[in-house]
Amino acid sequence: MYGERFEVGSVPAHDGPVTDVRVCEFERLVYSSGDDGFVKVWDVRTGRCAREFHAHDDPCSQIALLGNDKFASAGVDGAVWVWSAASGERIEVARSIMRGQSGALKRLMLAM
Repeated sequence: MYGERFEVGSVPAHDGPVTDVRVCEFERLVYSSGDDGFVKVWDVRTGRCAREFHAHDDPCSQIALLGNDKFASAGVDGAVWVWSAASGERIEVARSIMRGQSGALKRLMLAM
């Protein structure tokens, strides 16, 4: 039924609270970010962590899936990083567009 919640499984994900979760249905992956500064990619079929990225030195507040095996992470350090999920490479930073920003980034929305 719509709106009904149920647990399909749980795994120890991060050292500290999980701050965001995104689902990539096509690849059957779940992306999570946490107060530990990591973004982790979970294989839905196995329940195991397939990849992890030390995205920020401070908590990672949000993630956005960009397609083409890329995602972005926003941290309380004010940085927004774009990553290649396949290679693990940090591709670019969007800190320059945040001029005048002070404090933590709490929300991340990207228009493609």
